[in-house]
Amino acid sequence: MRAGRKVILSILLILSAALSCVAGEGAEEILQKIRRKMGAVSTLQAEFVQKKRIASLKHTLMIRGELALDRKGKMAWRVHSPMRYVCLIDGNSLTQWDEDSDSVLKLDVSKNPALQVLSKSMTRYFGGRFDEMADEFSISLQGPLSLRLVPRKESMISRFIREIEVETSPDYSFITRVVIREVGGDESVIEYSNVRRNQPVPESTWRAGAN
Repeated sequence: MRAGRKVILSILLILSAALSCVAGEGAEEILQKIRRKMGAVSTLQAEFVQKKRIASLKHTLMIRGELALDRKGKMAWRVHSPMRYVCLIDGNSLTQWDEDSDSVLKLDVSKNPALQVLSKSMTRYFGGRFDEMADEFSISLQGPLSLRLVPRKESMISRFIREIEVETSPDYSFITRVVIREVGGDESVIEYSNVRRNQPVPESTWRAGAN
């Protein structure tokens, strides 16, 4: 399961970049709308379904769970199936738990550059400060609600991500769908549903373990 933890954490890092990097020439009008709408969101809760196609195995893994974000600096990524797993971020602290081992792992974000990227991306996402990461991606419009993000060659993420597609809600206040195409041929499609904005988040959401 510890290998599974690494897979989920890498997904989170990629996803965080996708949620945070909506910027670039040709998308300024949409950027302004997203910045204004997302800037008004203090908390966000949603269910997600992730379909990860593994090219080498010709297999698709389906992951279901819930995401919770708090503008004060908290994020909870809770996987319900096919395994139960939790990743929590609170300031400079990251906590992971999985049901198989029933063990809790705590890490100091400030001492891990990759986790710092995750934490900072979350903050930028909630603040609508997408332009702060514009150097990482070349952005183009795919439609009125869709953006294509291609990592720049000098970006670290270009080593394993070929492109990312992001779709927003009609009012630009949250992300509805993310498609991540990796250099090795794998592809992840993450869709969000039952999105709740600016509603109290149950305190149990921020605890490691099964709810």
